[in-house]
Amino acid sequence: MNILIYSPVFLPITGGLQTVADILAREFLALGHQVRIVTYTPAHEPVDSGYTVIRQPSARAYLCQMRWCDVYLQMNISLKGIWPLLLAPRSWFIHYGGYPEPGIRGRLKRIAMHFANVIPVSEYIADRLGLPAHDVIVNPYREDIFRPISGVIRENDILFVGRLVEEKGVDILIRAVSQLRNRGIDAKLSIVGEGPNRPSLEGLVEALALRPNVDFLGVRAGHSLAVEYNSHRIVVVPSRFEPFGIVAIEALACGCTTIVAGNGGLIEAIGDCGLVVSPLNVDNLEDILVQALASEQAAEHARSAVIAHLERFSPVEVAPKYLARFDGHVLDAGA
Repeated sequence: MNILIYSPVFLPITGGLQTVADILAREFLALGHQVRIVTYTPAHEPVDSGYTVIRQPSARAYLCQMRWCDVYLQMNISLKGIWPLLLAPRSWFIHYGGYPEPGIRGRLKRIAMHFANVIPVSEYIADRLGLPAHDVIVNPYREDIFRPISGVIRENDILFVGRLVEEKGVDILIRAVSQLRNRGIDAKLSIVGEGPNRPSLEGLVEALALRPNVDFLGVRAGHSLAVEYNSHRIVVVPSRFEPFGIVAIEALACGCTTIVAGNGGLIEAIGDCGLVVSPLNVDNLEDILVQALASEQAAEHARSAVIAHLERFSPVEVAPKYLARFDGHVLDAGA
């Protein structure tokens, strides 16, 4: 089977969507299929991925790729990536874990999705789309990277990983750390990621006189990110909205006590293996952090349960489910 994956943004720019596209491409390839990725992220040094990446293609090149493939998989719905289907119809699938989008673009995307095979990444997303829960295929994680690392000392307190944008709720976590300090608990917070909200978040840290307690570490990826997880005791995912929450999976895999906001797909991602706080509730987050910081073995007591939970998100479990979904929907290449 020839599989074309469309990821408007792709590696080396880091993010959950790009990571999932890379994982699926590698697994499809390992299972004997031909895989190419189309993206508008500029060229960079090639990596040993095994699949082909077509970057910033011309219209003609893009159409050629569509004619090559049997299956077209979009990482979320993109209007820019639909037009080649009009000239070269193919089986169209959408990996969907998108954020609500208002206005005319949002309406057009919702209309277009009626003509595609939509694969929601969580039951929460399936419910929002009016799809049955059995349509869900969860996101995979890099189990070869995110795991306990021997020799790394878990000496740091609290970690946040993600884009610095409003919906990720970093401001809520910063305020909770400030309230911890007011209770006499001198916890340190490390923030991994970049985004447009970094200046305002740094301003909040300054306004709360919290600079000694908060470090902005910038972007981490791959092994260096796994080391950050392994060197921290607690990971907090305080999102205002989260379709899935791959950070929660990575944190669990690395042995961290994992705290998530009780919304979106985060509750499904964490299962019974982490702690859930009320969304947007600084006081509740503060109380949960007090408990987690006081526990010497917060993450270790349920390690066997975590391992069993993580099996569902293994690439070798997830990729065949996509391929099974593709089977039976492949159009005649001459159509």
